[in-house]
Amino acid sequence: MPTPPPSSGGPSGIGMGGASQIGVGAASGGATPFQVGGNVPTQGTAEESRMQSARVFAIILAAMAMVFLAVLGAVGILWWKWSEDQKAPEVAVAAPMVTPKAEAPEVEETYEAPPPPKPVAKKSSGGGGGGSPPPSRPSATGTVNITFTGSPIPSSVEIDCGSAFREKKTLSGGSAIFSGVPTSGDCKAIPKGGVVGSKAPVRGGGSYTCSIQGTTTVCK
Repeated sequence: MPTPPPSSGGPSGIGMGGASQIGVGAASGGATPFQVGGNVPTQGTAEESRMQSARVFAIILAAMAMVFLAVLGAVGILWWKWSEDQKAPEVAVAAPMVTPKAEAPEVEETYEAPPPPKPVAKKSSGGGGGGSPPPSRPSATGTVNITFTGSPIPSSVEIDCGSAFREKKTLSGGSAIFSGVPTSGDCKAIPKGGVVGSKAPVRGGGSYTCSIQGTTTVCK
C-alpha cells in the first residue's frame, strides 16, 4: 500500500494557533505593538468647572454692586437737591397798595359885581351955581330858582351875566337858588358836572324848570 502523505497539521496548526493566540492576546488586553500606554486625558476636571463658576459669579456680583452704587449715588444727588430747595427761604413780595385818589369837593365860585363908578361932578363954566348930577342907581336884581328834571341831571349849575354877576352852585335835589341876579342884561344858565349842555337865558326874579335834551339846555 502506498504511504499517505505527511499531514500539514503541525505547521498549519502552529500558525493557526499562533494567530489565534495573538488575536486572543490582543483582545484580552495584552500588550500589542500599536497600544498607547497611560490614561487618555479628559475635557476638564470638576475643580476647573468649580473655578469657572466662581469667576462667573464674581463678575455678576461685581456688576450688581456697580448698578447698586450708581442708583445709590443718583438717589443721594436727588436728596441733596431737595434738601437745598427746602432750605431756600421764600421771599414774599408784597403787592403795592393803590390808594384811590380822593375827589376834591367842588368849590362854589362866587363873583361879585364890581361897584358902580362914582359920579364925577362937572365944574360949571358959568357963574351960576350948577350942582352935580344925582348918582346913577344900580340895576335891579332878583332871585333865580332853577330846577333840573329828566335825565341826565347835572351836579351843579352856573349863572353868568358877564361882569355884572357870575356864580356857581351845587344842585340839591336837582334845584339851586341864586340871589342878586340882574333882572336885565345877558344872563345864561350853564349846566356843569358830568353833562354837556348848552347855555340857557335866565333873568333875575324868575323861576325856571330846565332839562337837557341831547346837548341843548331848555329852561321854561
